[in-house]
Amino acid sequence: MSNYLITMIIEVSEGGRAGPNGQVRAEYLGTTLRPMPERTSILVVEDHPLYRDGLIDLLSRSRMLDTIRTANSALQARALLDAGSDFDIILSDWRLPDGDGLAFLKSVAQTNPTIARVLMSGTDDPRLPLLCMDEGLAAYLPKSLEPSETVAVIARLLEGETWFPSTKTDARMLTPRQTEILIGIAAGKTNKHLARELGISERTVKHHLTAVFERLGTTRRAEAVSRSVEQGLIQLPRH
Repeated sequence: MSNYLITMIIEVSEGGRAGPNGQVRAEYLGTTLRPMPERTSILVVEDHPLYRDGLIDLLSRSRMLDTIRTANSALQARALLDAGSDFDIILSDWRLPDGDGLAFLKSVAQTNPTIARVLMSGTDDPRLPLLCMDEGLAAYLPKSLEPSETVAVIARLLEGETWFPSTKTDARMLTPRQTEILIGIAAGKTNKHLARELGISERTVKHHLTAVFERLGTTRRAEAVSRSVEQGLIQLPRH
């Protein structure tokens, strides 16, 4: 049976100010029901005990997750996956004892494509969110985020959303994936077509487009293509 949150709808009179008897008058208008997010499982791949333990404590107290497993390396994480452990989200540090966390997450996409993959890092490198976006990750999580922000990001991931922090890169720059998408748009391809052609989700295509629109100062596909050509960001094939 599904769990639901019960929300009481109450109208407060006089803009919330106290009445003559020092009481705020309120009228009960009814209730609404909305499903609670299903509890899920997460794998944290992190070799720094202090950060790992703090993150596990934070996630445990959020009560959003049913199972939290940990691994100290990509090899340990891979062993859990190969043994049949089922996870909804994998959080991996960028720099692991046995390699690159981003490379590990790329390999996960080949064997476990339904897992939401998230890269974490304490490095202030504005290229990392863009690289994660290009690889189809669900999020990039800076370790400098406040605890409440970290919980909010995980909650969004549980709802099937993506999250990337804003970057301070040159507004004229486009990632290789964004360039591919713009060229595809110029050829009249739909988001669905591009997702299938590039091997990424349609949601990821939309996220790339949002980032492109912000960089180019437009919300229209055709105008984004024309501005990119004018600024020399992309070159369209000649017919």
